[in-house]
Amino acid sequence: MPNDGVEQLPHDTERERALEFRPAAVQYAHSRGRGVRAQLREALEARAPIRVLREKISPNWVHGHIIGLSAEFCLIAEVSDSMRFDGFLAIAVGDVSAIEEDPGREFVERALALNEEAVPALPEILLDDWETIAETAAGLGPDERA
Repeated sequence: MPNDGVEQLPHDTERERALEFRPAAVQYAHSRGRGVRAQLREALEARAPIRVLREKISPNWVHGHIIGLSAEFCLIAEVSDSMRFDGFLAIAVGDVSAIEEDPGREFVERALALNEEAVPALPEILLDDWETIAETAAGLGPDERA
């Protein structure tokens, strides 16, 4: 299935490339004059570990990497406390109240590399609407990390 209209993080087996990139702005959140979607796009392009806050939904930050983005939704490859990728989370862009580079970025990157964890490629999840997200995600196996 094609991911029409969805920006994708290119799957890159060279972890060093991801570790070399250092965006100029560490904090994406609360940037005046820039919308959340622009901040999510920057995080997608940066390939850096981020954290996302959705204050109206949960007081907790979601940690991971943005791997997919559409007009209304984004897909996060979550990172667990054990520094392993722990599945995917689709969220509505409108629910995001803050996004920033993970303050422990260097630690997260090193720990993921030591655990031989690479940023997963965007699975065949279409980010058109909640129904499509659910249907395409349901068609995937429990560990489709490509």
